[in-house]
Amino acid sequence: MAEDLNYAKIYFWLCIEYMYNCHESGELQGFDKTIDDSITMEVLILL
Repeated sequence: MAEDLNYAKIYFWLCIEYMYNCHESGELQGFDKTIDDSITMEVLILL
């Protein structure tokens, strides 16, 4: 169970990093700032 949770955390962070990189490179120009902020807040809460 704990091992599954670790894999889920790793996958989650990879997704966040991927989204952040796309956003920074301009691929997600239409990405709303409020959505971006809410994702950041969710990450902080999950930590």
